[in-house]
Amino acid sequence: MASPDETIRICIQMLQNISEDSTIPRNIRRVADATRTVLQDESRSIGLRAATAISMIDEISNEVRYVFSGCLSGDPIALPAVSPPCVSSLAF
Repeated sequence: MASPDETIRICIQMLQNISEDSTIPRNIRRVADATRTVLQDESRSIGLRAATAISMIDEISNEVRYVFSGCLSGDPIALPAVSPPCVSSLAF
């Protein structure tokens, strides 16, 4: 298992890739960029950064599910959580 610092580094790179990908909706890219900034803020504890990042990603994943919930004749679409496994695997 990677160290927490290595996991954060990997997440930052993933979020950077998402925020630079023009095929991804703008609101998701904005959240990816803001989440990356939170993870890079070394004035906060690593646990607080991880918890904040998870919360931000969870919030946008709920918005995405809400948007798609009525697309097919009112039937909700089951979408997976968007939380990167690298962030949610941090144990503190």
